[in-house]
Amino acid sequence: MAIDNKEQIKRKIFVTSLILTILIFVIGLLASYVLDFYRMDEISRTIETHEVDKAAFYLQQDFIDSIGADKCAVMNQRFNDLKMDVHKVGIALTNYGGKSMFKTVDFDYLKRHYFLLELEFFSLITKLNQECDTNYVTIIFFYKRDHGESITQGYVLEDISKSHPNNVVVLSLDKDYEDEPLVPALVNRHNVTKAPTMIINNLKIDEFKYGGEINATIREIIRNSTTDKYAKHYDFDYLFKSISVNKTEYVKELQEQLNELDNTKITITKKINNEKTNTQNTKNSLIKAELRYLIGRLSKNTSIICDSLQYYDQAALETENEELKALIYESTAAVGCGRNKRAFLELAAKSWEKVGNKNRAKIDYALAYNKPLPIEFDKTVLQSEQTLKINNFNTTFPSRLVLGKSSLIVTNEDLIISQVDRTTRDWLGMQIQSPFSEKLLRVFSEKLTYDKDELKEEIGWHEGARIELLKESGANNDLATGTIVIKKDEKWYAPNENGKFMFEVPIDKILYPTTRFLRKDIAIIIDTHGINMLVEQSIRKNASIVIGCCDHPAKVKAALYLSEKGKNVICFPDKYSYLALGKNSSLLPSPPIKIIDNGNEKTALVGNRPLNIKVNEKIIVTNASNTPYALWYYQTPANYFNELSKSIDLNLIYVTMNDFNQMDKIVGAARLHNAKAIATRVYNSYDYEKLKSWLESSRLNRAILFHSMPYPYGYLLLEEFPEQTTFGDVNPIFK
Repeated sequence: MAIDNKEQIKRKIFVTSLILTILIFVIGLLASYVLDFYRMDEISRTIETHEVDKAAFYLQQDFIDSIGADKCAVMNQRFNDLKMDVHKVGIALTNYGGKSMFKTVDFDYLKRHYFLLELEFFSLITKLNQECDTNYVTIIFFYKRDHGESITQGYVLEDISKSHPNNVVVLSLDKDYEDEPLVPALVNRHNVTKAPTMIINNLKIDEFKYGGEINATIREIIRNSTTDKYAKHYDFDYLFKSISVNKTEYVKELQEQLNELDNTKITITKKINNEKTNTQNTKNSLIKAELRYLIGRLSKNTSIICDSLQYYDQAALETENEELKALIYESTAAVGCGRNKRAFLELAAKSWEKVGNKNRAKIDYALAYNKPLPIEFDKTVLQSEQTLKINNFNTTFPSRLVLGKSSLIVTNEDLIISQVDRTTRDWLGMQIQSPFSEKLLRVFSEKLTYDKDELKEEIGWHEGARIELLKESGANNDLATGTIVIKKDEKWYAPNENGKFMFEVPIDKILYPTTRFLRKDIAIIIDTHGINMLVEQSIRKNASIVIGCCDHPAKVKAALYLSEKGKNVICFPDKYSYLALGKNSSLLPSPPIKIIDNGNEKTALVGNRPLNIKVNEKIIVTNASNTPYALWYYQTPANYFNELSKSIDLNLIYVTMNDFNQMDKIVGAARLHNAKAIATRVYNSYDYEKLKSWLESSRLNRAILFHSMPYPYGYLLLEEFPEQTTFGDVNPIFK
């Protein structure tokens, strides 16, 4: 009996265990079945989220196209959302796909969908890199299921993706997957025969790699693709060809300068408590950086370009000038070479905030985070006055024209803001120094071609020499450099003080080889050239006088804008100053300068050269053809008197030059027509000698000089004949 009871107990235990086992198995099956639905639902929701984000992305593109907003900035903002969506789907499939018991077909469908999402995302990244000049690195990872090295490589790439969240995308594909034809097509295209295989921006790696090796490859790819990246859209040979300068010889000369600088040590002796300490060696890091940048860019040598960065770093440490620091940081961001562009743009923004340029800081922050730029444009073009307001009438019909009455007195209380080009730097003449240098240049690229007598270095050339003369009054001089310009509808614009981009910048200034590019439509002009690039700095620094070039309508537009803001503007090159006629501005085009010694102090008298011309008397007016290069500056007198004659009848006789050294034609016409007034330009010694001889022949002979004061011989003629010469005053007086 005892044995029977034991047997019964065993059977009960067995039956109970069997029932429990079956019950647990059934519960497991049911749980797995339910979980499959849950997993399917979770993956489906993730895919649906991605589809919504993708649809929003494409809709946003179309919307932006219709309103003309910053398409690339918005596309970049959406990029991270789409990357995260694809990543979540991949994680879900990896976690759940191999665990499904009942939904394998459905999971295979989702796997195919996932591969399609990846391929579509790859296409989007390619489009972003092409259209928006982004630097996204794609890693197409071909793996094999249940393959040890593939699994380990996947973990390595997961870490790579996390360590490069903003510019690296890993797309994983089963190399043996055949349900989606695009996968085998991609396998065949890259000739993938084994796993793991990685295609990193078209670079094929068909073996296992550790994170350090992959990171080194990524850094090299980013370095090569980002080095001076946006500048590659522009032809810096354009200017060299236009002005017939041999670029190869130019680069060779720069290299010789750099070699000499690298081998030169400047000894500085410090004194502490009036005792000499040990001397230390220092080098001009900024100049070394600039020379390397120029040489590298013009020779298309990325290694030399990237070498400049260590010197920019040192220059930023050496200077206390926050504005210069901002420009160095922006330069570093533009040079690229794999550096963290966002970090340097943030540093630049902080420096701009310190100097009070909040609009520039906002732009740098927006660029750092791929956000839409906080800017607006005003593309209106300066128009000439239809009818000149003729002032000081004392008769119904004026009989006399007074030119040159406008004037300005410069004192030691004035602050002059000027352009950099032809003032403290001369890239064409290979005179590269800090744009904020206190050393004003007097002779520029002319020294490369003119002999000593023609050069007249004691008088000097352009804005640099004339500002040096004005500074005898005790006036201070500061530079407007690093102007940001932005492209809109195929034209470039510089900003006013409020961040409104309204002053067009001609393409030849954009193509200066010293220009930096933060984007293909955003440039930083270090060697500023023209009043149109000086507005923001002149107002921010509270200049009383602004000096720059006016040989473009937008430069005159900027001059009039500054005049309305209470600034006096001096334009030595004045080809388009006629557009300011009748606008009652404080613009002085190519005026004479006289230093007045008052005993204890000096002042500079600018302008104030009144010259009387009878309205009905003959005036010989110089005109010129458009070739050869730069001859068009002789058109300035014709531009001025054409505009003036729209409001009053003048007896004008035009004489056209078709080459340089034809001042004899102008003077000959004056003698032929017995004219006592000539409107012309004086550029070189030939112009000077011919016109001087004519002025000396009669005290009644007079010359109105345009575009002449920047040049030694124009300066000399105005100096030698104060009673017989004047300038193209934009505020003429009729009596």
